[in-house]
Amino acid sequence: MNNTFIITPSYLMKKRRDHAQGIRTLSQLGFTVVNPEFPTMLPSPREKAEQIHRAFSDPEINLILAQRGGYSAMKALPFIDFDLISEHPKVFAGFSDLCALLNPIYERTGLVTRHAPRGINLDQPSAF
Repeated sequence: MNNTFIITPSYLMKKRRDHAQGIRTLSQLGFTVVNPEFPTMLPSPREKAEQIHRAFSDPEINLILAQRGGYSAMKALPFIDFDLISEHPKVFAGFSDLCALLNPIYERTGLVTRHAPRGINLDQPSAF
């Protein structure tokens, strides 16, 4: 089972087509995105934390992947429940602005986070 939850901790993807292609690429790689809807509004910092909590607490989710980077992931930090994350370890992946979450999650929980492509990077993946 490779269920993936896409979070929106930073900027939104501008093109629905790019989002859909990223979902297709994940599917071709054997992942099932459980929330494939195209987000049209940037969540508030509290809502960003709630997305993260929902993904970590769902026993069916294996991978939590950021849609894209940019700016504002750090605004979710005051609302993050690190104990919840520690109790439900998952693969948490992305890069760029997501480092503002990757590093504190590692520091506060010991969970090894991953620098990895985000949804936006999978719209036109390279062979690499």
